Amino acid sequence: MNLLSKVKRRIISSLSTPLIYDERLRQAYSSVSVTGGYLKGKNAVVTGATGGIGYAIARRLLMEGCSVIITGRNEEKLIHTTEKLNQYGKSVSYILLDQKKPEEFTQIVKKVFADSVIDLWVNCAGILKKTDR
Repeated sequence: MNLLSKVKRRIISSLSTPLIYDERLRQAYSSVSVTGGYLKGKNAVVTGATGGIGYAIARRLLMEGCSVIITGRNEEKLIHTTEKLNQYGKSVSYILLDQKKPEEFTQIVKKVFADSVIDLWVNCAGILKKTDR
């Protein structure tokens, strides 16, 4: 018997529902500020916000009163995500940005900081190579 089989036999697993799926908890957090209004009026950039954790963070920041700039490599996804996020806050914009291109990334980041005050930068861009799967 190999090591993996031995480990699998000893693991006791149970199915649990993550807290995010509890409707009462979701409604409670959706209706009240979790930062006490501290983020209201702040400017944030969220990379990788066209899906997953990045999208959830951008949505929460908008609900907290931030102006949010989302970034990504696919302009169609950015446009669609910006339209979806508009229901949570009116101050949403996007920047086409490929973080796998260091020269482009540096140039755009310098421009973003030159054009406005950025209070918060959240990096959620995930780059997955075929060898990582």
